[in-house]
Amino acid sequence: SLLKQVPNESVLDIPCGTGKLAPVFFQTGSEVVACDISENMLNIAESEYERHGVSDARFQVCDAEEISNTLNERVDVAVCLRLLHRVPTDVKRTILAELGTVGDYVIASTAIETLFHKTRRKLRQRLMGGDERNHGYDSLETTRELMTDGFEIIASKRVLPVLSQEHVFLLRPIN
Repeated sequence: SLLKQVPNESVLDIPCGTGKLAPVFFQTGSEVVACDISENMLNIAESEYERHGVSDARFQVCDAEEISNTLNERVDVAVCLRLLHRVPTDVKRTILAELGTVGDYVIASTAIETLFHKTRRKLRQRLMGGDERNHGYDSLETTRELMTDGFEIIASKRVLPVLSQEHVFLLRPIN
């Protein structure tokens, strides 16, 4: 829904991962530059884009911290989902700045730390084992500060409140 609020003729999808956004880009008719740091993920994404009939897509290996060194173009909107909470705050800043240099708008998600989710993760880890990585979860206040460093927040939405920590932000770079 955030993508439909802004011009979306040209889109950067980074990291594109397995191509899960292909159906969305098919619906909007967007021309997509799908980027990922992993060539294997790009191959999977390319198959998924083809499966969903997205014909205006290009696939390119790209590090999210160096987008402006890889892309020679601007896009209407840069989409970066499910990456920022996996990196430290200084890397988040770098990635956001890079997204703002190539996109007229940015749609980015990150996980917000709350006491509920912190407790839930610890309990789940104790009961079932699993992921012990120290993700870069920040409070909503810290996240808003980060998002407004060079951007205007146009909209934000929680994804599956209570079940998920993910928030998605629609940002406009401040020039």
